[in-house]
Amino acid sequence: MTTAATRRVPLAEGLRDRGGLLLSADPLIASLQRDHGGVIPGAIAVPDLAALADQAVDLGVRLSRTVRAYAGDRCIKLWAECEPLADGNGCKIRVYSVSHGARHFDETAHADAVRRRVDMTLAEVSARLDPQQNLCAVTARGRDTRAVAAAMRGGIGQPWFRFVRLVHGQDPLLTPWQVLDGAECEIPGSERRWTIRLDEITIAGVAKGFDLHLVPQTALVDESDTEDGFDREAIGSLLVPALATPVDRIAANAALTARRLRGPLPDTYSQYAANIVEAVQHLRSMLAALDLPDEVDSGELPQGATVDLFAVCQSAAQMLAGEADRRGIRLAVAASSPSLVAQGDERRVRQIVLNLLANAIKYGPARSTVQISVARAAGVAKVSVTDEGAELAASAKERLFRPGERLGRQDQPGSGLGLFASRRQAEEMGGRLAIDETGGNGTRFTLTLPLPHAG
Repeated sequence: MTTAATRRVPLAEGLRDRGGLLLSADPLIASLQRDHGGVIPGAIAVPDLAALADQAVDLGVRLSRTVRAYAGDRCIKLWAECEPLADGNGCKIRVYSVSHGARHFDETAHADAVRRRVDMTLAEVSARLDPQQNLCAVTARGRDTRAVAAAMRGGIGQPWFRFVRLVHGQDPLLTPWQVLDGAECEIPGSERRWTIRLDEITIAGVAKGFDLHLVPQTALVDESDTEDGFDREAIGSLLVPALATPVDRIAANAALTARRLRGPLPDTYSQYAANIVEAVQHLRSMLAALDLPDEVDSGELPQGATVDLFAVCQSAAQMLAGEADRRGIRLAVAASSPSLVAQGDERRVRQIVLNLLANAIKYGPARSTVQISVARAAGVAKVSVTDEGAELAASAKERLFRPGERLGRQDQPGSGLGLFASRRQAEEMGGRLAIDETGGNGTRFTLTLPLPHAG
């Protein structure tokens, strides 16, 4: 491996605008942009460099760290710096050193890096720390982070852990940062639990500070606070219908890309597409939470609305095909006829079926089959989703429909609201959602809806 000496004068510079576009770049940065499929002007195509620039602009401070780029079988390491412009309209990008080496793939390290990138995306509180873990800059989003964000900003120069409570009682003064990384904490003003992510920043082997990210373990459910003058339920009723379908399309297309069904793709970019799928899963849970008061409490349904259950089930199976494929699960849709129309709202029925399918894929055994059946029986229409896992105990079946209940499955993403909201939505449409007996052959959820009124 050959390494260029670090210089005071940058080897190359570039300019990123406030919208994330690379407006200009010296040949070194421009070449990397082209090698990664980008153009100038255009979005920064080197993922690590884009993430560094985004974070610098969000925090409003100059940041620098090692950035990796790839060209064929070569790994290119850059020491890059991003400095926000004084007018807030973007940042300067500078590269001070470059090293070239063979591209090696460490599956464990790569998986950890993927998790960290996802966590950085989902974090609702982020901060830059000095080597003693004192606060230098803080950014936050979300109603229940306002109190801790204000306290942290007022406590610049103090240790970050003074503003949170570590769940397992570790003494941060005596605990290595590597142990705190991944620990749980609680923050003032929030009822949620949070995962701590600490990333050490080193230059030439010398620790220069840390990036801190606090990642929520559940979506925020209660957004009734309207101190900013907004009607949350009115906003939810507008945003959720507008976002649900695009989000599902993003997930489906990202899954196809990750599986390389749209053509050959380097491993790195295939994994980026898989990251998108994971982030969209979190976004879906946030949309479900945002939708909860409007969908569950209002009771307002379109008059005379009907839905083709077979078409909805086929659509839902296609949306989640990528996630099923990743676990080796086959989705089988069967119907007694090519069309079965029931009384109900199509969007809500689709969300219920997506919830049931997503749970079957997430919790069912790998390399199994999930059956989706659509049938007419005893004057009603039924949709059943059956996996091949162990049948739930009788005591657990009703508990599953309680808000926040996850039967101890805290290692899986989710808010515990999906089945609760789905049952209430089914009831608002005049139907029901229940767990049927299978005789020990898996778990079966059945959605029952009335048939349309004659005439």
